Amino acid sequence: GPQYWRFTNDIMDVGYPKLILKGFGGLNGKIMGALSVAPYRRRPESVYFFKEGGNVQQYTYKQKPKKCKKKVITVKYPVYKPRTLVLRQRRFGRAVKSRQIFRNTRIRHYPVARITHRSTGILQPEVKITSYWRGFPKEFNSVISVPNEEKVDGYDYYAFAKDNYYSLNVGSRIARPVTTETGQTVSNAWYKCPAQ
Repeated sequence: GPQYWRFTNDIMDVGYPKLILKGFGGLNGKIMGALSVAPYRRRPESVYFFKEGGNVQQYTYKQKPKKCKKKVITVKYPVYKPRTLVLRQRRFGRAVKSRQIFRNTRIRHYPVARITHRSTGILQPEVKITSYWRGFPKEFNSVISVPNEEKVDGYDYYAFAKDNYYSLNVGSRIARPVTTETGQTVSNAWYKCPAQ
């Protein structure tokens, strides 16, 4: 329908459900599935909305600016003095019993706060799933992101089409048919149904 819900630790957050039109920048159409994609390196956090009719639309979340602080570094450099000044200092030094010819100057590097901005919340235009994601099934039931500590961004991404499932590579936008390649079906791999 026209609403969405948000949960934290399996408990619905206060103030939900909310309207999709307000929460996701004017997203409309019949949504068949939503794939949440974690941020990784320069890739921002986003959601792919799969719609009836074979279209997909990407929503990129508003990114908070990152603050980078540099360490305070103190470096001591001897000050260069011309030879005539050094000779005068020697004469003066003998007179006052001081042997210091060079004086140290302290240069301080103060912390610099650099703010970089990433793209703000943007809803990309609708495109055909097959032109955006190579190998994606034409008809599917759902899409899901599953936590996996062994993956670089911390997740596995899958699409389900009846009893077949596909592994989604978000970076290269390729859907690999796991059922075709391995023989594992949704029934036996995910639901552990006995073979018939």
